[in-house]
Formats: sequence, C-alpha cells, structure tokens
Amino acid sequence: MTATLQSGSHRVAITLLDYQFGDRSRASAGVGDASWLDVKVEADDGAKYWQRVDACFSDLELYELVDFLRVSGAGDPPQERFEGIEPSLQFVARSDSKGLRLDVLFNQELHPDGRHHYDEADPKVLTFNLSPSDVGHFADELATDLRVFPDPRDL
Repeated sequence: MTATLQSGSHRVAITLLDYQFGDRSRASAGVGDASWLDVKVEADDGAKYWQRVDACFSDLELYELVDFLRVSGAGDPPQERFEGIEPSLQFVARSDSKGLRLDVLFNQELHPDGRHHYDEADPKVLTFNLSPSDVGHFADELATDLRVFPDPRDL
C-alpha cells in the first residue's frame, strides 16, 4: 500500500519497501544500521513529478512520524517540525482555524534535483492545506504499511 497526501496540485506518496539491508532478523534485534527502511517517495508539485528511493527513516522514526501526524491532525502539533536523523524528508505542521498546514521538505537525495548534500536554505517544499481527517487518513495508511515491520518501542 502507499500512504498519500493530496492538496490542490501537490501530491506526495510514500511506499515502504523493506529494510535497507533486507535482514529482518537483525532489524528486529535493533542491530546497528539494520533498522533503516528503503522508502519510495513520489512527489508532484503540479509542474514537476519526481520519485526517489532512499533509506530516509528508521522503523522507529516512521512510528514516531505516525504519532506526530495523528497529534498534528487533532489540532495540537507536539512540535512544529518532524525530521529523522537523515534530513532528506521533513514535515512542518501548523494548525489554525482553517485546519492544518503541512509543509513537506525535500532535501539531499529526495530533492527533485537529486542532491547529495544538505542545503537547509534551499529545500524543495510542498505545502498541503488539510483537514484533520486528511491527516488522520495519511497517518492510518502509513501505520497500516508499518505493521509488517516490528515496532521497536515494543522490543
């Protein structure tokens, strides 16, 4: 399955592929870098479409992203920004009376130009104006996809 955000001409789809090194036994034991997941990210800003595959999140970070999205969709972002250790995909949430504005920032390998360096001053940003149910649906899709990967918080 793929978790998808859509607002106007902006679209982001996230598909969890597998552990980066394909060794679930090491990943479930939390051994070294074994818990990083290859993630396929498809994005469209209305003028340009791009897709990349990158190990941009660990399994733990993806579970934390689901929590961040659920709380943000409820109108009370726990913090303004969510990012993992690898800063190639970040989320910035702001709530107001109209709903939630969610900015998705692409950098490094996930930038449409395929950079291999971090440029905090020039990420590609897609803005989504979403209802709480939109954000909840995206979080639920991501959580469903994560079920095949053990939640490291339970280990």
